[in-house]
Amino acid sequence: IGVGNDVAPAQKQSYTITIKSQTIDENGTSELTEIDAKVIEEGTTDTYQIILLQNHTITDVRTQDGNINVQLDGNDLLTLSNATGNDTIIIVFTKDSYTVTLEVAGGVGGTLSFATGYSSKVYYGGTTSVVVTPASGYRFDFATGVALSNASLTATQTAQGFSVDNITSNLTI
Repeated sequence: IGVGNDVAPAQKQSYTITIKSQTIDENGTSELTEIDAKVIEEGTTDTYQIILLQNHTITDVRTQDGNINVQLDGNDLLTLSNATGNDTIIIVFTKDSYTVTLEVAGGVGGTLSFATGYSSKVYYGGTTSVVVTPASGYRFDFATGVALSNASLTATQTAQGFSVDNITSNLTI
């Protein structure tokens, strides 16, 4: 009578991969939120479709502990492979930003500058405020003196110039 040589196949290990989003706003403040979790079996590959936050861009995808390989393709699809332990994937979303360019028509008549606290970089839906400094012999006429490259925007007069709200694309003033 012989003794059986049956050997049970080795069990593949399963790991929990937590997926979190980190959103960074215009002040550099971030918020980390768990959005999903997947169980990945050792030696397998899986995918995860990222749903973009409106008016944000993915600026980084990283693992917290390095226990899984992560690759992001051009269609916001994550490929998860070679898991060796539980891990957390962090997808970083940064609010879209735009450039505001200031131009004085003909280059004469005065200067335009950003008011204190404002710059040429404006985040989606943001505001910029411009100081108008007329040259000697010139005056600023708000009614005819402001031209915006985006016709859907309007300027609002301020004590020192004007402001433009709800910027959603690059803008030349």
